[in-house]
Amino acid sequence: MDIEPLLDSHAPRYAVESDSEDEFEAPSAAAGISPPHGVDIALPAGLKAVSKLLIVSGLAGLEWSRGVQLSNAVGDVLVASFPVGAVYVTEDGGAIVHITCTLPPNACYPLASVIVSTFRPQRVGLLDAYTAPTYISDLPSSPYEAPIRVLCTSEMAEPCPVKAAPFRPPNLIQLFPAAVMSVLEIVGARGAAVLLPSLHISAPPGLEPAPLNDSDSSWPVQSMMTAHTYLYDLLGSTHKDWVPHARVHMASKSGRSARSTRGDVVGEGSMYI
Repeated sequence: MDIEPLLDSHAPRYAVESDSEDEFEAPSAAAGISPPHGVDIALPAGLKAVSKLLIVSGLAGLEWSRGVQLSNAVGDVLVASFPVGAVYVTEDGGAIVHITCTLPPNACYPLASVIVSTFRPQRVGLLDAYTAPTYISDLPSSPYEAPIRVLCTSEMAEPCPVKAAPFRPPNLIQLFPAAVMSVLEIVGARGAAVLLPSLHISAPPGLEPAPLNDSDSSWPVQSMMTAHTYLYDLLGSTHKDWVPHARVHMASKSGRSARSTRGDVVGEGSMYI
């Protein structure tokens, strides 16, 4: 008598037939998820190449902008026709790009590419933040004692500023700051990112630009002054003091666009750059 040893065994999981009608077809896209598409980026018309470019973004950029007196913006930065920031021209022929919104991931690299290709700067300074509680270091310390960290492109040979620390692997910056540094590295530009320590882990960005909410963020005045000094030293500019300000949260204004919040973003101070 023949005996089939696998007669009473369960069928392998991969052999169980599917009830799906499209078993042999590609699965349909999940509802509510749009396919990837190009992002329209627009900067103000008539911009010229500059030798020095300062890019400030995130909550660190928002806090920094309140301690300086900026000239009138020459125009808005648009992502998919949504104002996400503004462009300023400085008295010494440089430029400042202030990003005042969170950006969808698919807009970060295109925006960084357009900014760098438009201004063609020789030196670029970037101000943003890194998440201190998740930073990996061979010298662990309290997030409350985390230093300002600096990440430079290969062409930036200047030593790390005093009292700052290098931003080292395996840690990674993400989204717009990462896109800017990637573009600068590709084109061989001299650039440095000054990253303030943040105690908060940011929520994942949405699929559309959204105004920043700084209800849970703050940095000591001394940290902002130090970061401000680092930026101007790295750019080779003559810097003046960052002026402390009366802080106003943006949470109650989250429904307003970047254009309408510009008056709140730029704080009172005594410095023109």
